[in-house]
Amino acid sequence: YDLEGALIQQVDVGGKPGNIDLRDGFPLGGEKVSIVAFNQREGFSIQIYAVDSATRKLVRVDDGKILTGMNYGFTLYHSKKTGDFYGITVPDEGGGSVEQFRLTASDAGKITGEKVRSWPLDQSEGCVADDTTGLLYIGEEKAGIWRLGAEPDDPTPGVIVQPVGAHGLVEDVEGLALLHANGGNSYLLASCQGASRYYVYRLDEACTFVKSFSVDGATDTDGIDVRFQNFGERFPVGF
Repeated sequence: YDLEGALIQQVDVGGKPGNIDLRDGFPLGGEKVSIVAFNQREGFSIQIYAVDSATRKLVRVDDGKILTGMNYGFTLYHSKKTGDFYGITVPDEGGGSVEQFRLTASDAGKITGEKVRSWPLDQSEGCVADDTTGLLYIGEEKAGIWRLGAEPDDPTPGVIVQPVGAHGLVEDVEGLALLHANGGNSYLLASCQGASRYYVYRLDEACTFVKSFSVDGATDTDGIDVRFQNFGERFPVGF
């Protein structure tokens, strides 16, 4: 959709798509392209599309061979350390493994993936990687929010920085989003489906709780995102 709500494109991806993420600057076919990717919950894979900058439409560019285990949520990560791009999936109910894939362009001009690490975790959905700090946050639905390094050689599983039960956070921790605001202030936002509330944490060493709030008409929220840029007259401070 454009910012007036007009439909630009509808893509039939089949199966049961999960969480979606995007990154700019992926090297493909001699150009730097913006990619949109998600986890496919049926068939257990990662699908990737490139954005045509002229039409703003999506074109599928993965090789169809980025196969995962049972997946539920997903995030992308672009490493400042190496320049590499990664796709990370988290497991469905009953548990499984977090899996991290290095994404590269193949000789055929498609994006392929190589699994570079995995570790066990119970059901999770919300996850977000901070390209600025190289940290990964995962919302384990019944346990809380994990933090660990996003590089493939960083130790796992990390630490729970906000457990269920702290500051009113209850089970069914769902979407996670990052907000890098003016003045160097950075925050992690989490949606709690069990309470229909949103929790804000400062991105410091303690992941300090700031506040929680609700939004009229928004209940049982799964994924969330936030953008703090000028999107024109109607959205001058983002959405």
